[in-house]
Amino acid sequence: MRNHDYIPSGDERFHSWQETFMAYLIERLAAYGLTTEEYDTLAAPQAEWRTAWEVANNPATRTSPATLAKDNARNAYEHTLRAFVRRYLNENPAVTGPEREKLGLPVYKTERTPVPVPTEAPSFEVDTSQIRELHIHYHPAGAKRDGAKPFGVHGVELRWAILDAPPSDDIETDLLHSSFDTRSPIVLTFKEGQRGKTVYFALRWENTRGDKGPWGDIGSSIIP
Repeated sequence: MRNHDYIPSGDERFHSWQETFMAYLIERLAAYGLTTEEYDTLAAPQAEWRTAWEVANNPATRTSPATLAKDNARNAYEHTLRAFVRRYLNENPAVTGPEREKLGLPVYKTERTPVPVPTEAPSFEVDTSQIRELHIHYHPAGAKRDGAKPFGVHGVELRWAILDAPPSDDIETDLLHSSFDTRSPIVLTFKEGQRGKTVYFALRWENTRGDKGPWGDIGSSIIP
């Protein structure tokens, strides 16, 4: 089975592709830092392919042996082409994206999309339908409940504490407990003796690189 990455599968398209590839390669040989000896490793199997292709493509000379010879010539040529591309072109800094396009090779993405630092805090809703439990559903602002996290976000950090009075804005000092979650909702479980007490909490996003966004508004809920 032939590889469909950049070498066309059909013989006519393959023939056209390799002619373009070889013609541009010889023009850019010096720019790529290659020698004619290295180019000649392709020239011989190309010549065999051209001959076999011409014979098999001509109705007057097309026979089963001619077709088999054409297939064998292509297989050998294709193997040599792939080896040449891997050895001399794929890691060659002179073979830039535009150069690869002219050679008929795929252009690979070389830079990853940078992961942004979160700039907004998650929104949330609290479900108190389960006794001794708070289910905190978080999502991007304006999105539906339990919606997908923002691009590049790994999860959410939660700070919380049971307090008799609202905390100050110093979230990391006043809200002593911390947990991290990657899939909404966060479930906090309490003891029977804690029912009726008030839990204060705050949320912020954290991306895949560990960068944290701003804290959201402090929320509160009574333990059911």
